Amino acid sequence: MVNGIHIYDMHYSSNVVDHVSEEYRSRYPGNEEKEYDNNVTEGVDKGKEEERVTERSIPWFLSQPHKKRQKSVIVDRISGLHDSILLHILSFLNMQEAVCTSVLSKRWKSLWTSLPTLRFQNRRCLPEKVLPFVESVTRTLENYRAGNIKMFAVDFSYSSCFASNVDNWILFAIQNKVEDLDLRLHLCLPYTVDKDVQESYTLPYYVYCAPSLTKLSLLNCISGLKGAVSWGSLKSLSITKVDLTEDTIKIILSGSPVLEFLKINACRGINYLDINSASVKTLVIQNFNAECRDGLLLEISAPYIQSLHILGTAYGRFFRLINVSSLVTANLNYYFGHGGRRMCVFTKQLIENIGHVKEIKLGPYCIQVLTMLERLGWISPPSSWKHLVVNAHLDNLDTLGIVRLLHSSPIIETVIINRTRVGCSILLRHLYSTGRGKICLAGARFPRLKTVKICGHTGVGILCEPTVELIKLLLENADVLEKIIIFVSPGTDYMAEVQELLSLPRSSRHAEIVFRHRNAY
Repeated sequence: MVNGIHIYDMHYSSNVVDHVSEEYRSRYPGNEEKEYDNNVTEGVDKGKEEERVTERSIPWFLSQPHKKRQKSVIVDRISGLHDSILLHILSFLNMQEAVCTSVLSKRWKSLWTSLPTLRFQNRRCLPEKVLPFVESVTRTLENYRAGNIKMFAVDFSYSSCFASNVDNWILFAIQNKVEDLDLRLHLCLPYTVDKDVQESYTLPYYVYCAPSLTKLSLLNCISGLKGAVSWGSLKSLSITKVDLTEDTIKIILSGSPVLEFLKINACRGINYLDINSASVKTLVIQNFNAECRDGLLLEISAPYIQSLHILGTAYGRFFRLINVSSLVTANLNYYFGHGGRRMCVFTKQLIENIGHVKEIKLGPYCIQVLTMLERLGWISPPSSWKHLVVNAHLDNLDTLGIVRLLHSSPIIETVIINRTRVGCSILLRHLYSTGRGKICLAGARFPRLKTVKICGHTGVGILCEPTVELIKLLLENADVLEKIIIFVSPGTDYMAEVQELLSLPRSSRHAEIVFRHRNAY
C-alpha cells in the first residue's frame, strides 16, 4: 500500500499515476519535480541545490515521464584540451581505437591523422582476418597527415602475399622520418621449418639507409643485406628470429657509429660474435638454441660493452667469453636444459670471466650449478662484486650456493634475493647427490655486507626454513650489517618466524630486521 493505494502490478494506467502524483503533491506542497542534473552546470545556487527534490528522491512509480524536461548543460572539458595533450592521450591506444575517436565530434574528426605514434596489431592467422587488417593499415596511412613519425609499429601474422604492402608501409614511415621502427611479423608455421616454406619477409634496401632511425626492432625478417649500412642515428637494435652471419654483424656495426644497445634473440648462423664497436654498451643474448648448422659453442668478444645479459634457453648451446674487460654489470639468467657436467664447466668459466664486474644478477639455474661445482671440489675465485641480485627458490641447495658466492666476494655490500617458484631440476639433484664431500661454511665472513633484501613471488612463502638459516648465518657473520629487509605478503601471519629472527644473535650492533609489505618494494 502506498499513500492508501494498493499496488499489485508493475503496469498502471495514466489515470492511476496522475492520481497518485496529485496526492503526493497535496501531502508535500512545494516539492514539485525538478530536473536532475548529474553534470557540472553554471549558475546554480548551492543553497537552493540542497533543498530541491530531484527525480531520484521520488519513487519510480510516481515519476511523470510525460512531463517535458529541461535540457541540461554539458561541459566537454576533454575536447577543450590542447592538441598536444589529446594526441598524447591517443598515443596510448592502438591505431584502430584511435581512428574510432573521429566519430566523437568535429574536434576529434581529424585529430588521429596527426598522431606521432602509429601502432597496428593483429595476431590472427586466418586469411579472412589478416586481409582486412592489411587493407585497413593501407587506408589509414593514406589519410595520415602528420609530418614526422616518432614510432611506427606493425605486429601481425605475415604471409609473403603481403610483402609489397609491408614494403609500402616501411617506405611511408621512412619518408616521414620515422625514429622508432618495430616490425613484428609472426609466422603461423614454427620457426624450425625450412625458411623457404616460412616465407620470411626480406627487408628492402631503403631500410639500411634511413638516417632518421634511432631504434629498430625486427622479428622474422631476412636481412637481404648486400651493401653498406648507413644508420647514423641508430642507438638501439633488437633482432629476433633472423638468420645472421658474422659478416652481417660486422657490416651493421660499422654502419652504426652511435649504436648503444644490441639484442640478439633466437637467431641462427652465428658461432663467433665480435662486438668491436666502442659505442655499444649493452649486449643481450637470448634464447640461443643449437640448430643443425650451428656449433655447440658461441664465443663472445666484446671489449667495450659495460652490460651483458645472457637470458632464456640454450638447449645444446654453450657460451664462452673471450674479452669483456670493460664489463660493469652482468645478468646470467639462462637454462641449458641438458649437458650434464659440461654445463657446469661452461658456467664455471662464465663466472670466472666476470669476476671483475661491480653488479651481477644470477638466475635460479646458475645458483644451482654453482652449488654443484662446489660439491665437485671447485672453489669460486675472489671477485670484485659489490651488488648481487639472486633469483632462486631458496631451498637448501640454493642457500649453500648463495653463501659460497658471498664468501668469495669480500667487498660485496648489497644482496637482493628474489624467491621464485623454480626449484632444483632432477639433473642437478642427481649431480648434487653424486658430488664429492660437503660444502664447509666454517669461517665464512662477510666483512662489508650492509644491506640484504629478501622478497618472494606471490603465493611463495618467504620465511621457509632455509631462508631463516640464511638470515641467521648473515646476522652472525656480517660485522657491518645495517639492515635485513624482508618483504612479506599483506595479511600473512609470520609471527612465530618474526619472533625467532628477532631473538637471533648479531655480530653488528647496528643490524636491524625490517618487515615490509611486498607492494612497498
